[in-house]
Amino acid sequence: MHDAPDLNEPDWAHGVALPAFRAAAPPLGRQARLDLLTQAADTLARHYAHLPQKRLTRHIDPVARLRALHDELAAIPECDLPDALTFHTQVSHIFAGLHDLHTLYTLPPYFAACVASLPFTAALIGGPAPQIVVTAVLPAVRNPHFHPGVELLTWNGAPIAEVLQACAAVSGGANPPAARARAVQMLTQRPLLRMPPPAEDQVRLGFRAAAGAALHHITLDWRVSVAPAATPPASLAHALHTSLDGEGDALHRHRRHHYGPHAGRLHAARVAPGHPFQAELPSPLAEVQAWAGAAAGRRFGVLRIQTFKTESDDVFIAGIRALLAALPQEGLILDVRDNPGGLVAAAERLLQCFSDAPIRPVNVAFLATEANLALCEANTPGPGGAAVPLDLSPWVAPLRQALARGAPWSAALPMTAPSCFGPGRRGYGGPVLLLTSACCYSACDIFIAGFRDNALGRILGVDDNIGAGGANVWTRRQIELLRTGRPALLPGEADLHVAARRVFRADAAATALEELGVVPDVVHHRTRRDALEHDVELFGVAERLLKQEVLF
Repeated sequence: MHDAPDLNEPDWAHGVALPAFRAAAPPLGRQARLDLLTQAADTLARHYAHLPQKRLTRHIDPVARLRALHDELAAIPECDLPDALTFHTQVSHIFAGLHDLHTLYTLPPYFAACVASLPFTAALIGGPAPQIVVTAVLPAVRNPHFHPGVELLTWNGAPIAEVLQACAAVSGGANPPAARARAVQMLTQRPLLRMPPPAEDQVRLGFRAAAGAALHHITLDWRVSVAPAATPPASLAHALHTSLDGEGDALHRHRRHHYGPHAGRLHAARVAPGHPFQAELPSPLAEVQAWAGAAAGRRFGVLRIQTFKTESDDVFIAGIRALLAALPQEGLILDVRDNPGGLVAAAERLLQCFSDAPIRPVNVAFLATEANLALCEANTPGPGGAAVPLDLSPWVAPLRQALARGAPWSAALPMTAPSCFGPGRRGYGGPVLLLTSACCYSACDIFIAGFRDNALGRILGVDDNIGAGGANVWTRRQIELLRTGRPALLPGEADLHVAARRVFRADAAATALEELGVVPDVVHHRTRRDALEHDVELFGVAERLLKQEVLF
């Protein structure tokens, strides 16, 4: 093992090269690997809410595969074991086959805190022949031919379409649009939370400025650095009410760090001339922005919510209501694209701001196992209302009934308290158009499903579906806290994220959200102008759709 490299360098150009990063990776002994596989398989068998569905639709049994890998390694002498990085890759690929970004093998902290990246970002633009276009380039790149707007054609000699397809297969995306959108992100930034670093040390890119232009090449190194730390949850109960795509959240923090606070958001000072939204309002919430503007003689507003991560749903809703009151009331474009989720109560309570009728929230169910029944019984308030980290008593009787019937899941009950919904809480009176993408996930999926199921307005998507992550996600450490009162990590300080409670929508059929998602009413695939000029054509489509709502 080599000396540990310094991963805290803020400048991409001084990040750690992949050979040095791999060389300093901590080892993991044979017994530790066997224990890890046993504990991971047992956790999924007892608590993974989507296990019956994944066995049926994905033809994958992660429990059986983890146990098979255990038996394979048990038969190999320790001196012949593959290195620890190979082991982490094997386990990660088992979880990737689930196509569930809520359920993942979290690598040891040496990896999980880091992001491997190239010094540029890219976007997929639609049309008859989709293209990958560079959207931003860090100053460390000195090649004058490589700039925003160039089209990527080859990746280490392979056509870019083939590379994108290979990335999609391990992206964890729950449906084809989500897998493709995640693959585009993976091309240039890869959080090492759930997957080891790329196999190649550097990438040779073939690119051109425009169709028919000369082909150029550039070789760029992968660099590894620690992602800015996430804000810890306010409490265990807060964490257990969260539905968050951890990988998407890490990517969001990394991009803000390297590409500035305006990465991923419209910014008034940088929009193209003619953009309908120019005036930015001061916001009391760091991850929420608002703009006012006029188009076709009407005044509209934009509310951009980058995440539902918040320490307090009360503070979050109060801040949103203040912004809604300050925005024009003739129509609102509500932009939640690429939002990785967060606190479920914040997402569901926001729905009430757009309705006079009480919101019908989603319901969640446990996998029907004796282990989940014991977990819920252990987290039932005692005599006199003795406190527990999370009151799971409502699911005790449904789990007993499901086990008696042989049903795969308990009955589904709401996560967000009914007292949060009701008349008198509307905060915006005009029509609302919701903007979505295939990288919306977790609590954001729940918000989008609630928007549709409560008939709050039309949905405009830049992709054909959303991320479709339908679960309340817990870590194995949190499950052990609920079960025994003591946290427990896997060997090597690894952990698991597990879809612990399955989400069912508030529509008439109580449709499961996982993998199915919500199909937009209208789809506008990103254009070249959108990719390079802050979505100017997308917002033009949104403004026209919103105008139709006003007129009709």
